[in-house]
Amino acid sequence: MMVKNPFKYGEPVTGEDFTDRENECKEIAHDLYSGQNIILYSPRRLGKTSLIIEIEKRLKRTPDVCTCYIDLFGILSQEELAERIVNGIMLSTYPIRTALEKAVNVLLKLVPVKVAVMRGETRLELIFGRKASQPQLEETFNLPEKAALNKKKHLIVFFDEFQEINSLNGVKLEKLMRSKFQHHKNVSYLFAGSKVSILREMFEDGRRAFYKFGKIATIKNIPKNDFFKFIKTKFSHTEKKINDECCESILEFTRCHPYATQQLCHELWYITEKNVEKELVIKAINNIITKQKDTFEGLWDSMRSKSQKTLLMGLAEEPDANIYSKEFIEKYNLVSSAHVQKAIKQLRKKRIIENGKIADIFFTEWLKKREGGGKF
Repeated sequence: MMVKNPFKYGEPVTGEDFTDRENECKEIAHDLYSGQNIILYSPRRLGKTSLIIEIEKRLKRTPDVCTCYIDLFGILSQEELAERIVNGIMLSTYPIRTALEKAVNVLLKLVPVKVAVMRGETRLELIFGRKASQPQLEETFNLPEKAALNKKKHLIVFFDEFQEINSLNGVKLEKLMRSKFQHHKNVSYLFAGSKVSILREMFEDGRRAFYKFGKIATIKNIPKNDFFKFIKTKFSHTEKKINDECCESILEFTRCHPYATQQLCHELWYITEKNVEKELVIKAINNIITKQKDTFEGLWDSMRSKSQKTLLMGLAEEPDANIYSKEFIEKYNLVSSAHVQKAIKQLRKKRIIENGKIADIFFTEWLKKREGGGKF
Protein backbone atom coordinates (compact mmCIF):
# COMPACT_ATOMS: atom_id res chain seq x y z
CA MET A 1 0.00 0.00 0.00
CA MET A 2 1.29 3.45 -0.90
CA VAL A 3 2.03 5.73 2.07
CA LYS A 4 1.88 9.52 1.82
CA ASN A 5 5.10 11.42 2.32
CA PRO A 6 4.59 13.18 5.69
CA PHE A 7 6.87 16.13 4.89
CA LYS A 8 5.35 18.99 2.91
CA TYR A 9 6.90 22.14 1.50
CA GLY A 10 6.04 24.77 -1.10
CA GLU A 11 2.49 25.25 0.23
CA PRO A 12 0.92 26.43 3.50
CA VAL A 13 0.44 23.68 6.07
CA THR A 14 -1.88 23.41 9.07
CA GLY A 15 -2.94 20.90 11.70
CA GLU A 16 -0.57 17.98 12.25
CA ASP A 17 1.68 19.19 9.40
CA PHE A 18 2.16 22.54 11.14
CA THR A 19 5.45 22.51 13.03
CA ASP A 20 5.32 23.96 16.53
CA ARG A 21 4.91 27.72 16.77
CA GLU A 22 2.62 27.54 19.76
CA ASN A 23 3.91 30.66 21.51
CA GLU A 24 3.55 32.82 18.38
CA CYS A 25 0.07 31.42 17.67
CA LYS A 26 -1.21 32.10 21.19
CA GLU A 27 0.23 35.58 21.53
CA ILE A 28 -0.79 36.87 18.10
CA ALA A 29 -4.27 35.31 18.28
CA HIS A 30 -4.85 36.86 21.72
CA ASP A 31 -3.59 40.27 20.58
CA LEU A 32 -5.85 40.29 17.53
CA TYR A 33 -8.86 39.16 19.56
CA SER A 34 -8.14 41.99 22.01
CA GLY A 35 -8.21 44.57 19.21
CA GLN A 36 -4.45 44.94 18.73
CA ASN A 37 -3.16 45.43 15.17
CA ILE A 38 -0.11 43.33 14.28
CA ILE A 39 2.69 43.84 11.78
CA LEU A 40 4.30 40.46 11.05
CA TYR A 41 7.78 40.43 9.55
CA SER A 42 9.02 37.21 7.99
CA PRO A 43 11.73 36.49 5.45
CA ARG A 44 10.65 34.13 2.68
CA ARG A 45 9.92 30.48 3.39
CA LEU A 46 9.85 30.70 7.17
CA GLY A 47 6.22 29.57 7.31
CA LYS A 48 4.51 32.98 7.50
CA THR A 49 1.41 31.98 5.54
CA SER A 50 1.10 28.69 7.42
CA LEU A 51 1.26 30.60 10.72
CA ILE A 52 -1.39 33.08 9.55
CA ILE A 53 -3.73 30.29 8.40
CA GLU A 54 -3.25 28.43 11.69
CA ILE A 55 -4.03 31.57 13.72
CA GLU A 56 -7.07 32.28 11.55
CA LYS A 57 -8.31 28.71 12.00
CA ARG A 58 -8.09 29.03 15.79
CA LEU A 59 -9.82 32.41 15.87
CA LYS A 60 -12.68 31.11 13.70
CA ARG A 61 -13.70 28.86 16.58
CA THR A 62 -14.54 31.95 18.66
CA PRO A 63 -18.31 32.67 18.33
CA ASP A 64 -18.04 36.48 18.38
CA VAL A 65 -15.31 36.66 15.71
CA CYS A 66 -15.25 36.70 11.90
CA THR A 67 -11.95 36.29 10.06
CA CYS A 68 -10.81 37.22 6.59
CA TYR A 69 -7.58 36.34 4.74
CA ILE A 70 -6.58 38.59 1.83
CA ASP A 71 -3.49 37.76 -0.24
CA LEU A 72 -2.17 40.82 -2.06
CA PHE A 73 0.64 39.06 -3.91
CA GLY A 74 0.95 40.21 -7.50
CA ILE A 75 -1.67 42.98 -7.45
CA LEU A 76 -1.24 45.31 -10.42
CA SER A 77 -3.73 48.12 -9.83
CA GLN A 78 -5.81 49.91 -7.22
CA GLU A 79 -8.89 48.41 -8.83
CA GLU A 80 -7.53 44.89 -8.30
CA LEU A 81 -6.70 45.80 -4.70
CA ALA A 82 -10.28 46.95 -4.15
CA GLU A 83 -11.66 43.78 -5.72
CA ARG A 84 -9.54 41.52 -3.51
CA ILE A 85 -10.58 43.41 -0.38
CA VAL A 86 -14.27 43.33 -1.28
CA ASN A 87 -14.14 39.61 -2.18
CA GLY A 88 -12.18 38.76 0.95
CA ILE A 89 -14.47 40.64 3.34
CA MET A 90 -17.82 39.79 1.78
CA LEU A 91 -17.24 36.11 0.98
CA SER A 92 -15.79 35.47 4.46
CA THR A 93 -18.54 37.20 6.40
CA TYR A 94 -21.47 36.24 4.15
CA PRO A 95 -20.85 32.68 2.87
CA ILE A 96 -24.53 32.10 1.98
CA ARG A 97 -25.37 33.61 -1.40
CA THR A 98 -28.75 35.10 -0.52
CA ALA A 99 -27.25 36.86 2.51
CA LEU A 100 -24.29 37.94 0.38
CA GLU A 101 -26.45 39.58 -2.28
CA LYS A 102 -28.47 41.41 0.37
CA ALA A 103 -25.31 42.60 2.17
CA VAL A 104 -23.74 43.83 -1.08
CA ASN A 105 -26.74 46.11 -1.64
CA VAL A 106 -26.60 47.40 1.93
CA LEU A 107 -22.84 47.88 2.38
CA LEU A 108 -21.65 48.96 -1.06
CA LYS A 109 -23.41 52.01 -2.47
CA LEU A 110 -20.66 53.57 -4.59
CA VAL A 111 -18.95 50.47 -5.95
CA PRO A 112 -21.05 48.63 -8.55
CA VAL A 113 -20.78 44.89 -7.83
CA LYS A 114 -21.85 41.90 -9.87
CA VAL A 115 -22.29 38.55 -8.08
CA ALA A 116 -20.97 35.86 -10.42
CA VAL A 117 -20.50 32.10 -10.19
CA MET A 118 -17.39 30.74 -11.89
CA ARG A 119 -16.73 26.98 -11.86
CA GLY A 120 -18.99 26.56 -8.86
CA GLU A 121 -17.34 29.39 -6.89
CA THR A 122 -19.04 32.66 -6.05
CA ARG A 123 -17.02 35.76 -6.95
CA LEU A 124 -17.75 39.46 -6.76
CA GLU A 125 -16.83 41.50 -9.83
CA LEU A 126 -16.34 45.21 -9.27
CA ILE A 127 -17.40 47.38 -12.19
CA PHE A 128 -15.39 50.59 -12.34
CA GLY A 129 -15.07 53.13 -15.11
CA ARG A 130 -11.54 53.67 -16.38
CA LYS A 131 -10.30 53.65 -12.79
CA ALA A 132 -11.62 53.61 -9.25
CA SER A 133 -12.51 57.03 -7.87
CA GLN A 134 -11.33 58.16 -4.44
CA PRO A 135 -14.87 57.87 -2.96
CA GLN A 136 -15.05 54.29 -4.26
CA LEU A 137 -11.68 53.43 -2.70
CA GLU A 138 -12.77 55.06 0.56
CA GLU A 139 -15.92 52.93 0.61
CA THR A 140 -13.81 49.82 -0.03
CA PHE A 141 -11.40 50.64 2.81
CA ASN A 142 -14.34 51.30 5.17
CA LEU A 143 -15.98 47.98 4.28
CA PRO A 144 -14.33 45.93 7.10
CA GLU A 145 -15.83 48.15 9.82
CA LYS A 146 -19.24 48.26 8.11
CA ALA A 147 -19.28 44.46 7.74
CA ALA A 148 -18.27 43.98 11.40
CA LEU A 149 -21.07 46.27 12.58
CA ASN A 150 -23.57 44.58 10.27
CA LYS A 151 -22.62 41.12 11.58
CA LYS A 152 -22.35 42.37 15.19
CA LYS A 153 -19.01 40.59 15.47
CA HIS A 154 -15.35 41.48 15.79
CA LEU A 155 -13.70 41.15 12.39
CA ILE A 156 -10.04 40.16 12.04
CA VAL A 157 -8.46 40.87 8.67
CA PHE A 158 -5.21 39.19 7.63
CA PHE A 159 -3.36 41.00 4.83
CA ASP A 160 -0.63 38.78 3.36
CA GLU A 161 2.17 40.34 1.26
CA PHE A 162 0.90 43.78 2.26
CA GLN A 163 4.05 45.48 0.94
CA GLU A 164 2.68 44.95 -2.59
CA ILE A 165 0.59 48.12 -2.27
CA ASN A 166 3.90 49.98 -2.35
CA SER A 167 3.90 49.62 -6.14
CA LEU A 168 0.43 51.23 -6.49
CA ASN A 169 1.18 54.87 -5.79
CA GLY A 170 2.07 53.53 -2.35
CA VAL A 171 2.48 56.66 -0.21
CA LYS A 172 -0.81 58.24 -1.29
CA LEU A 173 -2.65 54.93 -1.04
CA GLU A 174 -1.20 54.26 2.43
CA LYS A 175 -2.49 57.64 3.66
CA LEU A 176 -5.98 56.88 2.38
CA MET A 177 -6.03 53.39 3.93
CA ARG A 178 -4.68 54.62 7.27
CA SER A 179 -7.20 57.46 7.38
CA LYS A 180 -10.00 54.85 7.29
CA PHE A 181 -8.48 51.92 9.18
CA GLN A 182 -7.54 54.02 12.23
CA HIS A 183 -11.23 54.67 12.98
CA HIS A 184 -12.26 51.00 12.82
CA LYS A 185 -13.21 50.03 16.38
CA ASN A 186 -14.57 46.58 15.56
CA VAL A 187 -11.74 45.37 13.33
CA SER A 188 -8.20 44.12 14.04
CA TYR A 189 -5.64 43.98 11.26
CA LEU A 190 -2.61 41.80 10.71
CA PHE A 191 -0.22 43.05 8.03
CA ALA A 192 2.32 40.48 6.88
CA GLY A 193 4.95 40.32 4.19
CA SER A 194 8.14 38.62 3.12
CA LYS A 195 9.88 41.73 1.74
CA VAL A 196 10.91 42.78 5.21
CA SER A 197 12.90 45.89 4.26
CA ILE A 198 9.89 47.41 2.43
CA LEU A 199 7.53 46.57 5.30
CA ARG A 200 9.90 48.12 7.82
CA GLU A 201 9.94 51.36 5.84
CA MET A 202 6.14 51.37 5.71
CA PHE A 203 5.62 50.79 9.45
CA GLU A 204 8.78 52.19 11.09
CA ASP A 205 9.52 55.34 9.10
CA GLY A 206 8.01 58.30 10.95
CA ARG A 207 7.18 59.99 7.64
CA ARG A 208 4.94 57.12 6.45
CA ALA A 209 1.20 56.85 7.07
CA PHE A 210 1.28 53.45 8.82
CA TYR A 211 3.99 54.49 11.29
CA LYS A 212 3.33 52.82 14.67
CA PHE A 213 0.01 51.41 13.49
CA GLY A 214 0.47 48.17 15.39
CA LYS A 215 2.61 45.81 17.39
CA ILE A 216 5.66 44.37 15.63
CA ALA A 217 6.02 40.58 15.52
CA THR A 218 8.83 38.65 13.86
CA ILE A 219 9.00 35.02 12.74
CA LYS A 220 12.28 33.26 13.40
CA ASN A 221 13.49 29.74 12.68
CA ILE A 222 11.74 27.00 14.63
CA PRO A 223 13.57 25.96 17.85
CA LYS A 224 15.85 22.98 17.29
CA ASN A 225 14.25 20.77 19.95
CA ASP A 226 10.78 21.26 18.45
CA PHE A 227 11.96 20.40 14.95
CA PHE A 228 13.92 17.42 16.29
CA LYS A 229 10.76 15.91 17.78
CA PHE A 230 8.71 16.75 14.68
CA ILE A 231 11.13 14.93 12.34
CA LYS A 232 11.37 11.82 14.52
CA THR A 233 7.59 11.65 14.94
CA LYS A 234 6.89 11.99 11.20
CA PHE A 235 9.32 9.19 10.35
CA SER A 236 8.09 6.85 13.09
CA HIS A 237 4.41 7.35 12.17
CA THR A 238 5.20 6.06 8.68
CA GLU A 239 7.15 3.05 9.99
CA LYS A 240 10.59 4.45 9.22
CA LYS A 241 13.33 5.16 11.73
CA ILE A 242 15.74 8.05 12.05
CA ASN A 243 18.37 8.26 14.77
CA ASP A 244 19.43 11.33 16.74
CA GLU A 245 22.69 11.71 14.81
CA CYS A 246 20.87 11.98 11.48
CA CYS A 247 18.38 14.47 12.92
CA GLU A 248 21.31 16.56 14.13
CA SER A 249 22.90 16.41 10.66
CA ILE A 250 19.68 17.58 9.00
CA LEU A 251 19.17 20.53 11.35
CA GLU A 252 22.83 21.50 11.28
CA PHE A 253 22.65 21.70 7.48
CA THR A 254 19.30 23.55 7.27
CA ARG A 255 19.91 25.72 10.38
CA CYS A 256 16.32 24.86 11.40
CA HIS A 257 14.92 26.79 8.42
CA PRO A 258 11.33 25.46 8.04
CA TYR A 259 11.18 25.27 4.23
CA ALA A 260 14.67 23.78 3.78
CA THR A 261 14.11 21.28 6.60
CA GLN A 262 10.80 20.05 5.18
CA GLN A 263 12.33 19.93 1.69
CA LEU A 264 15.31 17.85 2.83
CA CYS A 265 13.18 15.54 4.98
CA HIS A 266 10.74 15.05 2.09
CA GLU A 267 13.57 13.84 -0.16
CA LEU A 268 15.19 11.80 2.63
CA TRP A 269 11.92 10.06 3.52
CA TYR A 270 11.38 9.18 -0.15
CA ILE A 271 14.79 7.49 -0.61
CA THR A 272 14.67 5.68 2.77
CA GLU A 273 13.25 2.17 2.92
CA LYS A 274 13.36 1.54 6.67
CA ASN A 275 16.27 3.19 8.48
CA VAL A 276 17.87 6.56 7.80
CA GLU A 277 21.66 6.43 7.59
CA LYS A 278 24.10 9.35 7.49
CA GLU A 279 24.94 8.51 3.86
CA LEU A 280 21.28 8.87 2.93
CA VAL A 281 21.19 12.41 4.37
CA ILE A 282 24.11 13.37 2.13
CA LYS A 283 22.46 11.65 -0.84
CA ALA A 284 19.20 13.54 -0.23
CA ILE A 285 21.06 16.88 -0.19
CA ASN A 286 22.82 16.02 -3.45
CA ASN A 287 19.56 14.86 -5.03
CA ILE A 288 17.91 18.22 -4.30
CA ILE A 289 20.90 20.14 -5.67
CA THR A 290 20.90 18.00 -8.82
CA LYS A 291 17.17 18.58 -9.36
CA GLN A 292 17.66 22.33 -9.00
CA LYS A 293 20.91 22.51 -10.96
CA ASP A 294 19.33 24.21 -14.00
CA THR A 295 17.62 26.78 -11.78
CA PHE A 296 20.85 27.56 -9.91
CA GLU A 297 22.85 27.81 -13.15
CA GLY A 298 20.25 30.18 -14.60
CA LEU A 299 20.41 32.31 -11.47
CA TRP A 300 24.20 32.40 -11.63
CA ASP A 301 24.25 33.28 -15.33
CA SER A 302 21.74 36.10 -14.77
CA MET A 303 24.29 37.93 -12.64
CA ARG A 304 26.27 40.28 -14.86
CA SER A 305 28.37 41.73 -12.06
CA LYS A 306 31.60 40.01 -11.04
CA SER A 307 31.26 41.60 -7.59
CA GLN A 308 27.90 39.88 -7.03
CA LYS A 309 29.31 36.46 -7.96
CA THR A 310 32.45 36.94 -5.88
CA LEU A 311 30.46 38.12 -2.88
CA LEU A 312 28.17 35.09 -3.12
CA MET A 313 31.13 32.73 -3.23
CA GLY A 314 32.52 34.42 -0.13
CA LEU A 315 29.21 34.19 1.71
CA ALA A 316 28.84 30.54 0.75
CA GLU A 317 32.21 29.79 2.34
CA GLU A 318 31.84 32.14 5.31
CA PRO A 319 28.13 32.75 6.03
CA ASP A 320 28.79 34.53 9.33
CA ALA A 321 31.64 36.76 8.13
CA ASN A 322 31.63 40.54 8.32
CA ILE A 323 31.42 41.23 4.58
CA TYR A 324 32.44 44.87 5.03
CA SER A 325 35.64 44.02 6.91
CA LYS A 326 39.02 44.71 5.35
CA GLU A 327 39.98 41.02 5.72
CA PHE A 328 36.90 39.74 3.86
CA ILE A 329 37.21 42.32 1.07
CA GLU A 330 40.90 41.55 0.52
CA LYS A 331 40.43 37.78 0.73
CA TYR A 332 37.79 37.76 -2.01
CA ASN A 333 39.14 40.66 -4.10
CA LEU A 334 36.01 42.75 -3.65
CA VAL A 335 37.86 46.07 -4.21
CA SER A 336 36.09 48.17 -1.55
CA SER A 337 33.18 48.34 0.89
CA ALA A 338 31.34 50.51 -1.66
CA HIS A 339 31.53 47.65 -4.19
CA VAL A 340 30.22 45.25 -1.52
CA GLN A 341 27.35 47.59 -0.67
CA LYS A 342 26.35 47.92 -4.33
CA ALA A 343 26.50 44.14 -4.86
CA ILE A 344 24.44 43.49 -1.70
CA LYS A 345 21.80 45.97 -2.83
CA GLN A 346 21.37 44.18 -6.16
CA LEU A 347 21.34 40.73 -4.57
CA ARG A 348 18.68 41.86 -2.07
CA LYS A 349 16.61 43.21 -4.93
CA LYS A 350 16.76 39.80 -6.59
CA ARG A 351 15.98 38.24 -3.19
CA ILE A 352 19.09 36.07 -3.36
CA ILE A 353 20.35 37.66 -0.13
CA GLU A 354 18.12 38.10 2.93
CA ASN A 355 19.27 39.32 6.34
CA GLY A 356 22.87 39.33 5.13
CA LYS A 357 22.85 35.64 4.16
CA ILE A 358 22.15 33.61 1.02
CA ALA A 359 18.43 32.88 1.21
CA ASP A 360 18.49 29.36 -0.28
CA ILE A 361 20.62 26.89 1.69
CA PHE A 362 20.78 24.49 -1.26
CA PHE A 363 22.02 27.29 -3.51
CA THR A 364 24.73 27.92 -0.91
CA GLU A 365 25.76 24.27 -1.15
CA TRP A 366 25.70 24.42 -4.96
CA LEU A 367 28.04 27.41 -4.85
CA LYS A 368 30.44 25.59 -2.53
CA LYS A 369 30.49 22.51 -4.74
CA ARG A 370 30.91 24.67 -7.82
CA GLU A 371 33.94 26.39 -6.32
CA GLY A 372 35.44 23.12 -5.18
CA GLY A 373 34.70 21.30 -8.43
CA GLY A 374 32.51 18.80 -6.62
CA LYS A 375 29.93 16.59 -8.30
CA PHE A 376 26.22 17.28 -8.06
